[in-house]
Amino acid sequence: MGNSNLSHGVSKIHWHPGFYGGMELELKDYKSVLSFECEHELSKEPLRLDMLIIKKNSDVEIKNQIGVLFRKYNILEFKSPDDGLTIDDYVKAVGYAYIYKSLGRTVDIIPYDELTVTLCRDVYPRELMRSIKKYGGMIEKTFPGVYYVTGIVQIPTQIVVTSELDGNAHAALKIISKHVKEEDIRHFLASEFTTQGDINNANAVLQVSSTANQDLFNQIRRRDEKVCQALMEIMSDEVQAKVDAATDESQRTSVLNLMETLHLSAEEAMDALKIPESKRAKLLA
Repeated sequence: MGNSNLSHGVSKIHWHPGFYGGMELELKDYKSVLSFECEHELSKEPLRLDMLIIKKNSDVEIKNQIGVLFRKYNILEFKSPDDGLTIDDYVKAVGYAYIYKSLGRTVDIIPYDELTVTLCRDVYPRELMRSIKKYGGMIEKTFPGVYYVTGIVQIPTQIVVTSELDGNAHAALKIISKHVKEEDIRHFLASEFTTQGDINNANAVLQVSSTANQDLFNQIRRRDEKVCQALMEIMSDEVQAKVDAATDESQRTSVLNLMETLHLSAEEAMDALKIPESKRAKLLA
């Protein structure tokens, strides 16, 4: 049964949900003073920010290395490992900030000096950095993986290279990669997720990371039972809720999804989902 043919191909990886979850986990210590809006619509036209983070209390100092730049209105753009990051992408992100300001309900209700722009990518964007310097901009590495850009626009902007971040402090963003390191996975799984919102975000991060790094997750799971258990604990609530209300076909889908995400055999997946023996033969048929 462990060699069952229950399997299916990996579809296109949807990176952005993992990034949204990772960014909320990155700043979870400040979630009482931050408002997170994913795919914020700038207008009735198809213009959307990847993420808008609104700082609800201006008096709170954010000590997180990424959030320390934040003012009241913070525009974030994320580039997946499959996408480039060029000077045009940089200008577009800054342009979104200007558009967001211009669409306020009243004149200057969004103050110009309360805006920031953050661009995130897994790999250092050499082409973009060269272009910034070419046009007279200056780049300052303020923290590992965090680069401030000045001299081009007045809006404070930063480029975050997630692969260069400190894994102890930023594991949720570091594992959103095609080339994740085992130590970063372990740092992430050692984090505490105390609320359902944190667990949901952690689940989104793991879905992306495990799909993009199947071989590594499979090796770790087979070597280390504690890692497998940690993965199951994070994902168990969502999986079990789906199984409890599932039809036979959707239970089969849940088994397949769990096999793909945690790289389990069919038998191990059905054990994890607590599917009765009486149903297993039908699901495998």
